[in-house]
Amino acid sequence: MMRPKRRTSAARPLPSVRVGAIAAIAALALAGCGTAASGEGHAAVSERAAPARLDDAADERAATRSRADVGPSRAITLATAAVDGGRVFDMELDRERGRLLWDVDVASSGKDYDVKLNARSGKVVRVKVDRTPDQGMRLLKVAKVRAAKAVRTATAAVKRADLQAIELDRWRGRVVWEAEVTTASGTEYDAKVNARSGKVVSKKVDD
Repeated sequence: MMRPKRRTSAARPLPSVRVGAIAAIAALALAGCGTAASGEGHAAVSERAAPARLDDAADERAATRSRADVGPSRAITLATAAVDGGRVFDMELDRERGRLLWDVDVASSGKDYDVKLNARSGKVVRVKVDRTPDQGMRLLKVAKVRAAKAVRTATAAVKRADLQAIELDRWRGRVVWEAEVTTASGTEYDAKVNARSGKVVSKKVDD
């Protein structure tokens, strides 16, 4: 038996004005979605692409809180050996690219050498000649007290303190070793050692 055919009614055409309006609305909606999606995509990329920058002050604070496995006296010995002898006139504990380093300036054969040492292992990381010597190098001529002794004097002046930095400088008309030391509790002190007599001439909490 054959199934009867379904009757279909002729579709009434929509007026051209209504068709045009619908098409315009649809286009606007699609454009809006595309713009929103595109904006969200750019925002997501921007967030992912934004690099995390290290703040210099934060690095300095982190280095100050750190304690080197290689002490300052050992660092002085290693730094001078790296340039075949000389005298240290400036050194500081610093953090660079995630590594704790001793940055030591050594005067040797009339040149200013910048020696970087790994403060954990004592390995020499870099040695280079500084083309613009620091005034501390010139002050070595009148400094009878060497850096290693000044370090011992400065750290002994503050109970249970570790050295963070020391440099040869002028203070109130005198040549002094200016040292920054930190106690176990995190208090920072500024201690000055007379570079001629070896005596502590100033000691105060660093603000």
